[in-house]
Amino acid sequence: MKVRIISALLLLPVFFFVIIYGGLITRLAVIAITLISLYEFTGAFNKSGIKLTNFTLYILSILVMGPNWANLWNILPVALFVLVFMESILLVFNKRKIEDISVSALSFIYITVALSSIIVIRNNNFEYIWYIFIFAWATDTFAYFVGLTFGKNKLIPSVSPKKTVEGGIGGIFGSVLISSLYAYYVHPENILIVIIASILGSMISQMGDLFASSFKRKIGIKDYGNLIPGHGGMLDRIDSIIFTAPFTYIFVYLVNVL
Repeated sequence: MKVRIISALLLLPVFFFVIIYGGLITRLAVIAITLISLYEFTGAFNKSGIKLTNFTLYILSILVMGPNWANLWNILPVALFVLVFMESILLVFNKRKIEDISVSALSFIYITVALSSIIVIRNNNFEYIWYIFIFAWATDTFAYFVGLTFGKNKLIPSVSPKKTVEGGIGGIFGSVLISSLYAYYVHPENILIVIIASILGSMISQMGDLFASSFKRKIGIKDYGNLIPGHGGMLDRIDSIIFTAPFTYIFVYLVNVL
């Protein structure tokens, strides 16, 4: 626990610098996180016998996130098609199986598409980007301490034995509390929709954590890596953010529309 807290405190200044500075710095940081996460995710599957073309995933992710596209979302379907097409060539020549192609497409959608939301929101709606991390980290922090203090009823023990119903509820409370405080000072006119979004965002954050844990259970690994002391791999640290990032994009879109 002590190592986990120290690692988080050391990374916080880097995190704030990357998000606040924006531009190329944010873009490069998101690309680096994406590539590391792809490496960890596909590496876990490679150990289970599924063959993935990591090089293709890396190149497409860089091509999607690297240039300053006018509309990044227009590029993503094209990149996904290119990925599936290239994998299909390997399938035709019996170099890959259907499972390989499916997991390659999943890896791109799950990691690259999801994390690209950070770049889009940072470029267009800076004041809302913090919700990506509030939904994830406030939930994670409050869920941990509430679960540690009051947790009795297991949430889904077959997936994550330590998570409790009480912790899950505490996580939702934490997400609502921190999100509401931020909204009160930054855009109080949207506080009601922020409260609703923070409840959903917390639930989605917890689902992201459980989703990543489900893969680890099925593959038979404890962590995706050991890059960050006390946290495991990069993917172990951002599994919730992978879900809250696209959710926050949807939230921002609805705020602008409504």
